[in-house]
Amino acid sequence: MTGQATARAIEHMERRRSTRFVSNVTFVVSRESAEKQLFQERVLTLSINAHGALIALTGQVTLGQQLLLMNSKTWSRTKGRVIRLGALQGEWTQVAVEFEQPAPEFRYPPKQSQAPRPR
Repeated sequence: MTGQATARAIEHMERRRSTRFVSNVTFVVSRESAEKQLFQERVLTLSINAHGALIALTGQVTLGQQLLLMNSKTWSRTKGRVIRLGALQGEWTQVAVEFEQPAPEFRYPPKQSQAPRPR
């Protein structure tokens, strides 16, 4: 990585509002189509933090579209909007979702591994 690219990456990391966890949390994503039909899809997060999540969807969404996300383990819900779309393999779309309100309790962070105890 060039010095300029490294500086941009560090600047981007410093702008992040909360810690990102690379974690597979199962969500049910609900959205309304242009024809006002309700669609639901079970997804796994690619990464998540208190302010949003990066997910992979097979359904179609548009920038700015409102989504309702439900954590399948805790049944907690939060609203969000699509802020970025990217291509993935096959029929999958990488979707960045910004939560309407910060929701640090919406996901479970990975458990910290404990160091072995000295004998």
